[in-house]
Amino acid sequence: MSYVYKLTHKVTGQFYIGYREANKLCPKEDLPIYQTSSIYVKEIGFKKFNWEIIKDFDDAKDAFALEQSMIEVNFQDPLCLNRYYHKGKKPTRKTKSVKTKDEKKAEKVAFRLQLTEDLKHLPTNNPNRKYPGSY
Repeated sequence: MSYVYKLTHKVTGQFYIGYREANKLCPKEDLPIYQTSSIYVKEIGFKKFNWEIIKDFDDAKDAFALEQSMIEVNFQDPLCLNRYYHKGKKPTRKTKSVKTKDEKKAEKVAFRLQLTEDLKHLPTNNPNRKYPGSY
């Protein structure tokens, strides 16, 4: 039996939509044991979420289709913790929260440059160091 579920954070209202197909138990017994495959929910902690079974299915393809359509409808909601969904055969990613390696590297370089600039204004015990405005 397959099912679609929704987890809603008890305090923030953030939510995650998922589906499960490899279970042997009924959905209400399975979900508290399975919890989720979402790394975002796992980082926050499953017990901090209320959960509900949206619908159970005999066919996993139907469960997956419902999950994907629910994610697509809610994808732009800032409270939605789902980071991608499959539109046709190609996954669609939430680009505002997913950064490429180059973007991450550029952020680190910018941070280091800013830190270097900030440190130039601190006093030092080095007598050979020139301070801004002193020559």
